[in-house]
Amino acid sequence: MNKPQQEAVNAVLGPVITIAGPGSGKTTVITKRLCHMTDELGIEPTSILVITYTKAAAVEMRSRFLTVKNPVHEKVNFGTFHSIFFQILKRHYGYRSENIISSDMTYKIISQGLGSDALLLGGSTDFIRRISDEIAAYKGLEPDKRPQFKSEVLSSERFEEICRHYNSSLSEFGLIDFEDMLRKTDELFESRPDILKAWQDKFKYILVDEFQDINPIQYRITKRLARPEDNLFVVGDDDQSIYAFRGSAPEIMQSFKKDFPEAREIHLDINYRSCPEILSAASNLISHNKKRFEKKLESARTDKIFAHPLTIKSFANNDAEYDDLAECIKKLVNEGQDISEIAILTRTNAQSGFVCGKLLAHNIPFSTKAGIPSIYDNRYVQPLTAYLRFLAGDDSRENFLKFMNRPVRYLERASLQNDRVDLDELMEYYEKSEKWYAVKNIQELKNNLRTLKRLDPSSAIHYIRKVMGYDDCIKEDLGLSADLADETLDILDEYEASALPHKTFLLFLSYMEEFRTKLKNALNNMPAKAVNLLTFHGCKGLEFDVVFMPDCIEGITPHKKSRTPDELEEERRMFYVAMTRARHMLILSSSKKRHGHDDLRVSRFISEIRRSQTPPGPGSRIFHAAFQAGTVIKREGDALTVKFDKLLVPKKISYTACMEKGLLEIL
Repeated sequence: MNKPQQEAVNAVLGPVITIAGPGSGKTTVITKRLCHMTDELGIEPTSILVITYTKAAAVEMRSRFLTVKNPVHEKVNFGTFHSIFFQILKRHYGYRSENIISSDMTYKIISQGLGSDALLLGGSTDFIRRISDEIAAYKGLEPDKRPQFKSEVLSSERFEEICRHYNSSLSEFGLIDFEDMLRKTDELFESRPDILKAWQDKFKYILVDEFQDINPIQYRITKRLARPEDNLFVVGDDDQSIYAFRGSAPEIMQSFKKDFPEAREIHLDINYRSCPEILSAASNLISHNKKRFEKKLESARTDKIFAHPLTIKSFANNDAEYDDLAECIKKLVNEGQDISEIAILTRTNAQSGFVCGKLLAHNIPFSTKAGIPSIYDNRYVQPLTAYLRFLAGDDSRENFLKFMNRPVRYLERASLQNDRVDLDELMEYYEKSEKWYAVKNIQELKNNLRTLKRLDPSSAIHYIRKVMGYDDCIKEDLGLSADLADETLDILDEYEASALPHKTFLLFLSYMEEFRTKLKNALNNMPAKAVNLLTFHGCKGLEFDVVFMPDCIEGITPHKKSRTPDELEEERRMFYVAMTRARHMLILSSSKKRHGHDDLRVSRFISEIRRSQTPPGPGSRIFHAAFQAGTVIKREGDALTVKFDKLLVPKKISYTACMEKGLLEIL
């Protein structure tokens, strides 16, 4: 072990914070430290509590520890925050596992609270999960911080209504969720010092892994448990704090030394995972964040497996980008690279869906920890497909119903009296009823259908969206959630782009069915030897020989929803986490055109990895910067003169003001 690792192993008494960079041997340090405490110092194992963030991490940590054969190791307490706090509530409040709300019940309660909005807002499991995550984040905040919480998927008023409905339903059914476990444990320790002391006497030594992921309530309870000896050992990396939506924040980790002034601070700064080129690029990137511990990571790797460990590519369009990605994978495998040591990491799950289509086309096996939704099964894509089926000859009542009122035409289901739909007969039905608005809408539909029949599939989809008003219909439906509307329109862009290679409606419809079948088979029969398809969030804690990161463009990474400085810093941390999964090769790619959008800009993160941010001197407000859209030609105080292409801005520009308006990108 290196010197800092050995120091962390031996630091048993008092508060200790260990800053463990990626690939620095953190798990090894923890297991050796536990062995040192039980085997060499003779500390009673039942007095040791090891807290991890996920159940999987707790199981892995415990299994690593138990490989060192010693019967007393079985007595060390391992668990997540929730499992440990639930045991406390179980002891004192009599809770049972049946009292913990299930994901199905959560889905049901939130859906009931949404009412008719559930259908309008998508009604999908993913959508309900997002609301559930937001409720959890909201409940995890301190009461004085809750008024500032802003939902990304619902209006503030609607979100508050759903929260009230959700919490009252929990009370009605005698259920608690994970956030209630924390709150009730916190309240118990606050009101019953005798109970708190009993648990303090039980857990004399507390170790918290992934400390950067802790939220304020978890931290407060942990501090209380550690008193009065304060034998609290926390280990984590503030640069890998990527769960703000769960209430975690790097500021909590940074406050540890303020709460425990006597605490020892240990830095594990030797990286045993990534080659120097990759680690240097990642370090340059993360240095642009302001709220962090300063670090100087060094790579311990001396082997160089690939001639070019870090590659940055740009393509004319995303189709060429994905084709190149697939060809690179096939080339690597043909040269002997283990395919299971290759990963494709994306910012969003929707991107994973786009990428997997290309992998299927190239017959490249892939595996994923989460299901990948097919864009062709999206509820807002299905009406468009129904239009195409109708144009291809499917005049069934079932198919017509899917697009009959998309956009709204005020047509009634009762007007469809036969299994097959004849628009002339439908018009006669409304003429007899003298519902002339419906007659007018049917005539307009007939005219549009005649136009659509002359178009290829992609052009037809574009016509339905832009001319017939389908996109406006989506925006109206999802008016409660602008972010969800944007995501849905992105999916429709992908759907429209996927139709480009197909010249007839029948050919495109056939392709869709074939894709569905292939995707279903791929997900149901994921082989052990396959490319790993993961999101930035999902890849945390993993490592691979080769990592691909496609779609490095503004709006995706950093995501367009990230508008504040804190949100941008979290986006940068996510990108950093993804980069540091790579051992020997990292390929970053972007495209100038994606799904019909040709105004794309390369992610600012690509520029940032090329050089670190020079820290300003004491009291200085000068920022050393350059910009993709222009060049800094003069710096004076915190004012910059910037040349944008051929346009010279002759006056001083406030750096802060420009950043707030999104005009400048820091390099």
